[in-house]
Amino acid sequence: KDRPCLIDPYRAYVQVTYVEPYFERYEKKYRKEEFELSYNVDRFYYSTPFTHSGSAHGAVGEQFKRVTVLTTEFSFPYVKNRLQVVDIKEKIMTPIEVATEDMRKKNKEFEEVLKPDKTREDRHQNASDVDTGCHRYR
Repeated sequence: KDRPCLIDPYRAYVQVTYVEPYFERYEKKYRKEEFELSYNVDRFYYSTPFTHSGSAHGAVGEQFKRVTVLTTEFSFPYVKNRLQVVDIKEKIMTPIEVATEDMRKKNKEFEEVLKPDKTREDRHQNASDVDTGCHRYR
């Protein structure tokens, strides 16, 4: 919780509860291992769904997404778990881009579940964890 005595009334504060590391395409080529994906990361992103009508979710043809990329002062991991954001960039994804991204993510989940190195029991357990519903595409 925020302590009112520490908040400067002349500054804008934003609390983001969940971000993912953000990598450009060229970075993804050499960051293959889990360690490389988690070390020396200074850009993160979060997505906010919206429609032009004002609601967060809508039909496939109305669903946009705002992707916000934050650049931090230093790379994570760092001594502090909160760092100053030094740059913010936003990109608006069109409905077709949103739908394509959702399908790519779902395909990747299925590929992970169906990897041949997993035992039959593990595969069955993980397959039941994958959400196949189309909650957004009614």
